[in-house]
Amino acid sequence: MAKPAECVFCKIVEGKAEARKIYEDESNIAILDVNPRFGEGQCLVIPKKHVEQFYELDDEDLFKLFKAVKTVALKIKKVYNPDFVALFSRGMGIPHVHIFVVPSYRHDVFITSYMLLTLQRRFDSGIKPEKLDKIAEKLRNA
Repeated sequence: MAKPAECVFCKIVEGKAEARKIYEDESNIAILDVNPRFGEGQCLVIPKKHVEQFYELDDEDLFKLFKAVKTVALKIKKVYNPDFVALFSRGMGIPHVHIFVVPSYRHDVFITSYMLLTLQRRFDSGIKPEKLDKIAEKLRNA
């Protein structure tokens, strides 16, 4: 896929935009997030190759991306000693794959959201087994 001229992550990779690099290898770069919505130490791991969605990466590049994610997670664990290190990738905002790597603590937004969803499910039995079977079959056959 051709990269858009305005992609900020491509500019960071090329050294044309400022970033606080914390890790780099031949395929990926990791930077401190300048807009950390979930807390101090939130990082982004970004493939140097411009791809919009992680599933568009070939298997080798995907392996390298998650190896870099692990390296960054271990750095976060060492510096912040969080209870967990959370990962997510939305595919929104900047159209260039990036994995959020976030120090997470027992009472932060990740855990609170999870607890609320868990509590909600206790009162709402959720999806019926028959529907789950149909969903699973659709995914298996896709």
